[in-house]
Amino acid sequence: MGQIEAVGQGFAAPQTVVAFAAWNARISRVGMGLPDGGGHMRLPAICRQGPVIFILAALLAACTVVVDDGPRPHPPRPHPQLCTMQYQPVCARRGGDRQTFANACLAEREGYRIERDGPCRDGGGGGGEQTFCTREYAPVCARRHGQVRTFPNACEARAADYRVVGDGPC
Repeated sequence: MGQIEAVGQGFAAPQTVVAFAAWNARISRVGMGLPDGGGHMRLPAICRQGPVIFILAALLAACTVVVDDGPRPHPPRPHPQLCTMQYQPVCARRGGDRQTFANACLAEREGYRIERDGPCRDGGGGGGEQTFCTREYAPVCARRHGQVRTFPNACEARAADYRVVGDGPC
């Protein structure tokens, strides 16, 4: 009484403030899945979408993304920390830089790859002549083409075509 009912979704649209409040409370309870004023239980909208959600979840679970970066690089070889002062010259290369080292251990410690036994020829340190140095340990700092490194002694620095710039390690 005092209201006009318009049936749309199964609910009457009230026309008075009191009727509207009662109607709104009834709608809210139905939306939460609670019994409406007429004793009927209605499922929330999310439950009615259950099959769709299940299918989407199954599709997403079946999709797997695999990223392949290709073959993994080999880990760097550990560099020897201590080398003997034995003189067995080798010619070694790192990039475009060729250099004569007193022994293979010293070359590998500096990151060079051994090319051959004996000193480098054609200006790759040592000037093509074989230089014999003592095993005396009197470190020197030497420079060549802007590159600075420590040698066990001045003889080995000169044999590698470096210029001694100071006594002691660099």
